[in-house]
Amino acid sequence: MGRFLPLDQVPHCKTLFSIKTTLISIGSHSYNEKNFRTKINASTSVYWRFDVPAVLFDGNKYSADFDAILTTTKDVIVVQNTLYSRLLRKLGAKLDPKRKQYVVECGQNYDIKLLIGGAEIPIQFGAYTERTQGNECRLKVEGSLRNQLILGAPFFTNNGICLDYDNNSIDFYDSTLHDELELVSGISENNGTFKSVVVENLK
Repeated sequence: MGRFLPLDQVPHCKTLFSIKTTLISIGSHSYNEKNFRTKINASTSVYWRFDVPAVLFDGNKYSADFDAILTTTKDVIVVQNTLYSRLLRKLGAKLDPKRKQYVVECGQNYDIKLLIGGAEIPIQFGAYTERTQGNECRLKVEGSLRNQLILGAPFFTNNGICLDYDNNSIDFYDSTLHDELELVSGISENNGTFKSVVVENLK
């Protein structure tokens, strides 16, 4: 049986909508097979990186050889400028001069979907925004001149990944908290498989 550490005892552990879960598994997979989405090969020279042939947003498909990078140290998603401009317009984003950040109206329902290994992996609106006050949410998305995707903490919300270091591959699966599944926030180890789980109740 794995042992969980309280979040306040986990160094550098930061909580990342009803319920929002963030789960990363390293080692043999620890998810229900029915939640499996896709498996791809990846490069692990420095970061885990892989190709994303297309991004979908608001019925539009942006096709390019996007260079995707996984990172858990940035609480942001970085997308190519064409998509970024479209996203700002669709969400009615306004620049907050004091915080130098874009803010949008909360409660919208526009997912950013990445085409990965033939599957559509969503980054949900509630993951790439964060409520600041009232019905105002700050946007945790930035633009880039390059055809790249930097997939920070918002990407891991309700998207589970299993990093296979032996085969340089990544399994993607749905880690949304289902009725029959109970998760506890913390880090566990079970037979060499490490799992980090963050469970949040939306206020």
